[in-house]
Amino acid sequence: IATWSDTSHYVRGRLDMMERNMLQGAVLVLLTLTLFLRLKVAFWVMLGLPVAFLGAFVFLPVVDISINMLSMFGFIVVLGIVVDDAIVIGESAYAEVQHKGHSLKNVVVGAQKVATPATFGVMTTIAAFVPMLFVGTLFGSFFEAIGWVVILCLLFSLVESKLILPAHLAHMKTTDIGTQNPGLLLRIQRQVNHGLAHVIKNNYRPTIAKAIKRPGLTLTVFVAIFVLSLGLFNNGLVRFVMMPDFVSDFVQADFAMAQGTPKERSKEVLKHVEDALVQLDKDVSESVGKTSGSVFTHRFAVLDSQISGRVVVELVKDEYAVIDGKEMLKRWTEYIGEIPGATQVGTLSLSGPGQGADVSLKLVGNNTEELRLAAEILAARLAEFEGVSDVRNSMEAGKDEIELSIKPIGRNLGLSQSDLGRQIRQAYYGEEVQRLQRGNDEVKVMLRYDRETRESLKSLDELRIRTSAGDELPIKTVADVQLGKAANAIERVNRKRAARITAMVDKAIADPQTIAAQLMPEPGQPIVPAFPEVGYDLDGNTKEMSNLAKNLSVGMAAAILLIYVLLAIPLKSYLQPLIIMLVIPFGITGAIIGHLLLDMTFSMMSIFGVIALTGVVVNDSLVMVDYINKERDEGIDIISAVKHAGSKRFRAILLTSLTTFFGLLPIMFEQSLQAKVIIPMAVSLAFGILFATVITLILIPALYALLERLKGHKIHSDNEVST
Repeated sequence: IATWSDTSHYVRGRLDMMERNMLQGAVLVLLTLTLFLRLKVAFWVMLGLPVAFLGAFVFLPVVDISINMLSMFGFIVVLGIVVDDAIVIGESAYAEVQHKGHSLKNVVVGAQKVATPATFGVMTTIAAFVPMLFVGTLFGSFFEAIGWVVILCLLFSLVESKLILPAHLAHMKTTDIGTQNPGLLLRIQRQVNHGLAHVIKNNYRPTIAKAIKRPGLTLTVFVAIFVLSLGLFNNGLVRFVMMPDFVSDFVQADFAMAQGTPKERSKEVLKHVEDALVQLDKDVSESVGKTSGSVFTHRFAVLDSQISGRVVVELVKDEYAVIDGKEMLKRWTEYIGEIPGATQVGTLSLSGPGQGADVSLKLVGNNTEELRLAAEILAARLAEFEGVSDVRNSMEAGKDEIELSIKPIGRNLGLSQSDLGRQIRQAYYGEEVQRLQRGNDEVKVMLRYDRETRESLKSLDELRIRTSAGDELPIKTVADVQLGKAANAIERVNRKRAARITAMVDKAIADPQTIAAQLMPEPGQPIVPAFPEVGYDLDGNTKEMSNLAKNLSVGMAAAILLIYVLLAIPLKSYLQPLIIMLVIPFGITGAIIGHLLLDMTFSMMSIFGVIALTGVVVNDSLVMVDYINKERDEGIDIISAVKHAGSKRFRAILLTSLTTFFGLLPIMFEQSLQAKVIIPMAVSLAFGILFATVITLILIPALYALLERLKGHKIHSDNEVST
């Protein structure tokens, strides 16, 4: 609430990015309304925004949602949607007043004509956003904020459009209707309305007449457009990446040396990584004519352990940045180069969701050697994919070790693995034989080999092991002695040894989820055929994205089912809702084309925009079909009813789509790095709505006529011949 009331904040011009886009969107929505509606009608319709927003502010604490970037984006998303039902009701009431004169009764009659479809239209939009409340996974809280904001705003918009708006319209003066001396604004409105009437009469009505006469051909054309839009994914014109690269203010470079590396060497590597950063900053600064500070503002270097360390960097923000974070990471990696003795060197984003490895897989098994070999094979397969880098295997070998195991002859002599280990420990670590008191200290006396013998591996070959009978035998007689590699870390899952294979992916080249899917075998088959006992599972971000994709599929299916039910109630039909819902895939076409026009990658955020789109695009179609049904109930033939409905609802349908589009327009062209995360969702919603408008005005009437023809009804009037 302080965000809206702090007018001095706006006067000084220190607007936050989301506040600025919200204000710009609100201005564009108001200007759009003013061009099509009388100024007073536009004002009362626009009043629904503060009513809905303030109502949402009151209840956001109840659902534990704060004011943050994502909840603010929710307000931007709903900016144009929240006035849709008010536009429909206001336009219907005003048309009734123009036709029959201004009176309270005529305002009520005009509002009642569209009250039912407008109400259920809002309910379908709410139904589309409900799945966002149940996404789950790591990203659930992000979309829950958007979902709650939109739902609360839409609920309050219902109250405003059904109760408050008609009351204001009923008491509004209409002295400027038909006035002979209009002002500038009224003259502009009349020109717009005259132009719109011309388009309806000379362009839209002939087009819709042809579409109704050939509904099958009309449907085929739009299906072809939908199929071609899906083909944009296959030919690479529109790329799909489930998890986009989230913008970060901080990055880090980390490294790990081989086991046993002296701390002094690790310090040298840490300084090398830090020096590479400083040199990068110097080179970039010189290229743009600055002295320093072109890449980062602060840095922090630390050794995490004797063999590992990291350098954390805070990047230069937004408009002050010479190169973006992604380019900075690429160059920093090049400046670091190869580090002798390093087992791991990588850079990664610290802030934002999805940090960590792009591809992460987990193997489990009881046989350690099979697990190690399977992990090596899988890591090698992963490294073969284009765009994959920094492949890491948690079972990579560490320090050298000597592996000892009892031979059968040793067991026959009564020796156990414990006996073997104890005697070797006594020889090299020592056995305590006495304790001496020296003042306040207690000194242990250990019996063991001398230092020269202990430091020689040859002495192990000469070691003799005592049996339970007291005999002494060479160690190689009773035990196998082999050189091996110790694991850097031992991880278990459900008592089984586990190995993790991770990798980073250049998302400009490949999609991590696609790579993970290609690594997965057929159900019931082992991931590495040579080792069928080794189990597997997704891990980390890969598993999160897989779960998210499943939840999105379930959520979208639930939303579509709920929308169907909500459409069937006012239409009192099982088939007509299917006609309306055919708009949904064509809305997806608009979303894809929008990403193509803006050269954007289709991502997880784009999918959320499509889910939100499913409820929004059906609103106008519901109003259209409801009007046709009312015309049919009065005995008007199908073609006349469809033409009349299209003409009468053309302006309201166009206006609701334009307000939604222009409300989202500022955020789509926002240059701030922080906005990059949510722009794909806005693009899907805005362009999907825009394209769905064409579908509503042309395809829906054609499908209505096709349905009536399939029912065996006559679809042509007496003056027109059906083909």
